[in-house]
Amino acid sequence: MMRKHFFALPIIATIFLSPQAQAEPPSPPKGSDQFYGELGYTPLNVRFFNGINAKPDVARMTLGWHVHQNLDVEVMGMSTLKKDKDIGLVMLGAYLKPRYSISEEMTIFAKIGASRIHLHSRAYGTSNRASYGIGIQKTFGENIYGQVDFTRYGIGKGREAVQGFTVSIGKSF
Repeated sequence: MMRKHFFALPIIATIFLSPQAQAEPPSPPKGSDQFYGELGYTPLNVRFFNGINAKPDVARMTLGWHVHQNLDVEVMGMSTLKKDKDIGLVMLGAYLKPRYSISEEMTIFAKIGASRIHLHSRAYGTSNRASYGIGIQKTFGENIYGQVDFTRYGIGKGREAVQGFTVSIGKSF
């Protein structure tokens, strides 16, 4: 299944490495420095290979670094706010985040990286997985922004999946 999603990699590379993208390089959000932090809410969807679905609510925290005008590096953590069907989780991940400014206030981005997920409840276990996502970000002030993204935190060998939409607010510093 993962091979079906790799078609997106050449498209993302073309967008972010094309001569047009290099001719007018987007800059980090107005007033921002090299680092940023985000706090978000995710109603996560955890699907197990045996058909059980759980929807725990999680808090997501991200710390990032603008390494290039079109690329960030992020570390991310998530923890359960509210369990569903007695299922919660803790996740740590590391991502490359290519991004492109479509206007002065709007930026689209993709994420690709790896996550380590620890499920706790009746269905417990830890797994390391490839992770990817897409989203859009809007600058609200000099160094405050909001974003919405969809991230798939991993698909296991038995087709279990952990994914969800996140709404977050961030601050550059």
